[in-house]
Amino acid sequence: MLLTADDPEGLRDEAIALDAYLTAYPEVPPAAIADMLWRTRSPRRRRALILAGDRSTLDAAVDAIARGHGHPDVVTATVGEPRRIAMVIAGQGSQRPGLGAGLHAASAGYRAEVDRCLEHLSADRAAVVRRYLLDDGAEGADGTTVQPALVVHALGMLALWRDHGVVPDLTVGHSLGEIAAAVAAGLLDRRDAIRIAEIRAAATASVTIDDHAMAALGISERDAAESIARRPGWAEITVVNGPESVCVNGDRATIADLIAHTTASGRFARPIAITHPAHTTAMRPLATRIRSDLAEAGVPDGFGAARIACIGGTLGARIPDDISVADYWYLNVRNTVRFDRAIVAAAAEIFVEIADHPILAAGIAGTLAGTAADGTRDTADPVVVTTSRRTARGLEEFSRALATVVLAQPRLDRAQWAVPGPVRLPLRGFPTTVMRRRRLWLPPADSAASSTPDVGRDEALRATPAAVAAPRLARPGV
Repeated sequence: MLLTADDPEGLRDEAIALDAYLTAYPEVPPAAIADMLWRTRSPRRRRALILAGDRSTLDAAVDAIARGHGHPDVVTATVGEPRRIAMVIAGQGSQRPGLGAGLHAASAGYRAEVDRCLEHLSADRAAVVRRYLLDDGAEGADGTTVQPALVVHALGMLALWRDHGVVPDLTVGHSLGEIAAAVAAGLLDRRDAIRIAEIRAAATASVTIDDHAMAALGISERDAAESIARRPGWAEITVVNGPESVCVNGDRATIADLIAHTTASGRFARPIAITHPAHTTAMRPLATRIRSDLAEAGVPDGFGAARIACIGGTLGARIPDDISVADYWYLNVRNTVRFDRAIVAAAAEIFVEIADHPILAAGIAGTLAGTAADGTRDTADPVVVTTSRRTARGLEEFSRALATVVLAQPRLDRAQWAVPGPVRLPLRGFPTTVMRRRRLWLPPADSAASSTPDVGRDEALRATPAAVAAPRLARPGV
């Protein structure tokens, strides 16, 4: 249910009035209260959405708002200028068997999109990908299964958002995630995207290096370069996600040493389960193979006309109009991923991470904080949400993200918050909207309160009863 007001004080006043009603009428169910709020309130600038399915949760949430406190079942937002939504599609890193099972069971939109995508895979490959997506007991899969599965999963999550009325103003792709980002932007159709995912997976799997490893490090690009330079083994910076977030690829001993050194300094470090040396110079031999495989699969060598901007980490910028499909997807596996530059180029105010588990949100927030601090970005309070988590059961994580995104928009679609079911009778004793109280008349000049009017002198009505001239009646015309 939605509470709104013009300012934080007004929101607390609304909650205090509702809290009094809840105390007086403990038998009224949450759905009836939500319906009354929807029918008797117009959305205002300061907003609080209560995610409550029972009275005890509702009572506690309303009490928290009335006291000016936070609550885990309350999402708040202050609306300003219109905000652009960027859907940020992650690549590999959070994959696991069964990653799509919860969404497949809970969302018809996700389920339908996954089924459409699987139709473009061969029968045996489709069965393997489906099993990996939906069966958390499935055995570990290699990259030739994981990469297509992640692309299918991302397209399914984009359909989930679309089914709830949220469509992007632009997309941002991270490595493998650029394939789904290109589909959402109109640069690729679903069939070609699935074929590119299969070809990309097979090509990268063909590049093998003994004792290879990859890791994520919570340090700057400069610190990572200095650490690599001090070690005799092979390693390269392969991803720059943010000011303090990079990934490195290299031989196992060197990567293990980098993890140990970073951890010892008190900073984050962990290995990433990717077996191929993605985004390194080791991928250079793939240029010819990717071009020939795409041509053999019948994938056009030109992108379609974009409906919205598509920004990729491959170049850290919008996908160029004049680049060939084959060249771009080769660069996509060879180049260092400049996700930090892609986020800066996006120039959006709301970022929605499309992934099974948050792996980019921290990098997004860090990059945006850095651009706000150095004055290159005007918006100081961007919204960053994630679609799901490994621990999610059903759509609870998505529901919270959806509420955050929708509340942040100036024009709230009221129909989206209507309570289903028959029209209910008005609730007896339900409080009316709490109006903002402001003094608009200046006090008399000799009043002690004249030095502290409620509003500025320029805003006040300057007339006083003594200054109002007596009314004059005009002579009636003939």
